[in-house]
Amino acid sequence: QTLLDAIDRYNELKAAADQAADQEAADAVIALIDDIGTVTYTDACKAKIDAAGEAFGALTEAQKALVTNQQTLLDAIDRYNELKAAAENPETPTDPGEEPAGPDEPQGGDLCKWCGKPHEGFFGKILGFFHSILWFFAHLFGRR
Repeated sequence: QTLLDAIDRYNELKAAADQAADQEAADAVIALIDDIGTVTYTDACKAKIDAAGEAFGALTEAQKALVTNQQTLLDAIDRYNELKAAAENPETPTDPGEEPAGPDEPQGGDLCKWCGKPHEGFFGKILGFFHSILWFFAHLFGRR
């Protein structure tokens, strides 16, 4: 019985030591994730995100379950990708009348402020007139 009790005690101690090691590994990754801070589109921020992601990926499933800020890492990755996309593809103007004209399109003054398209011909000019009225009231009341 003494031998069986010793085996049980050993297994309890080993489990506690394994759990402590798992928590220590998870705590190291938690610290890396916390170190990311505010996400910016910089090489330094990318390096922090990559380091935290690689460290998280190297954990066992039991250790990953102990990381309490996994969502913060996922949010940081998403935010960095958003900032990267915005930097690589500058936003288009919100007012269609401000969009740059293509090679075959009329220049700024000939484009409708409401729909961003040229209105040519008699009926096009009438449509353009009504679009101008819509644009005026939308901007007057801050709707667009």
